[in-house]
Amino acid sequence: MTNIDDLQSLIDQQAATEFDVKFDGDFDNADARIAYQAVKNTPEFKKFRDVMVRQYTKEITSKFLTSIEGIKDLIKQAGE
Repeated sequence: MTNIDDLQSLIDQQAATEFDVKFDGDFDNADARIAYQAVKNTPEFKKFRDVMVRQYTKEITSKFLTSIEGIKDLIKQAGE
């Protein structure tokens, strides 16, 4: 069984991946790509990324806990 630290690590990794997929621009335009890279290398972007990853972590955790509750309810119903 996975311990809580491993589970939290997996959730953190998933949150970071979701951010990167959503915000890591795949630009056809070279000027847009250069501008994005410049913004990406600022402290403000790092702070934005950290805040967004924490938000994604909360959302993923909430969905996971909701799923666990659903499984618990199914098990309870099956036992009745």
